[in-house]
Amino acid sequence: MSESVKRGLRALLIVVTVSLVTMALAATAPGAGGIESTGCPAHEPVELHRQGLLTIGAMHVYDKRIYSRCVDLARGPIWDLAFPGRPGDGLTMVIDAHDVTPVPGYGAHGPFYRLYTVKPGDLARIRWHGVVHTYRFVTYPFAKPQLLPNGHVNNGPIKNWRGEVVYFRCCWPRYTRNEYLYERAVLVSPKA
Repeated sequence: MSESVKRGLRALLIVVTVSLVTMALAATAPGAGGIESTGCPAHEPVELHRQGLLTIGAMHVYDKRIYSRCVDLARGPIWDLAFPGRPGDGLTMVIDAHDVTPVPGYGAHGPFYRLYTVKPGDLARIRWHGVVHTYRFVTYPFAKPQLLPNGHVNNGPIKNWRGEVVYFRCCWPRYTRNEYLYERAVLVSPKA
């Protein structure tokens, strides 16, 4: 077997291993218990040193860190572990944040306080590992119940589209935990 084939197989094995670990964590992730769940997974991923930076001008959010653990929801937006895609993966991603719950660095409210004002055509930028990925919002805000009749989290509104998509989600209506407010944005361009 050639050396390049061996390297390719090793890389494939690493990708499969990371995917399996991610799926195992996703079973108990914020998406599995809701962004307002009182319990976080017992074994969350280690906080990564290289996190994404989020900019959404329409929401007055500029270069704010995206955290990787549900315990950090009180510090700002978090990647929902039930959706392991990240910028550049070509997968569906979900970023959760508070709307009215005060979060330091966002004034007297949460990072997604103005999510309901975002409209199609507005842009979001995520800097991930030195590359800026630009996303264009393609929907008006829409709300769906947080829980299904059986008590499970309603992730039905989140679809796996062809291409890279990011959903932004917070609790709705204000001061309740009845529904999630969603916005969907699609990849426009990555730039180094």
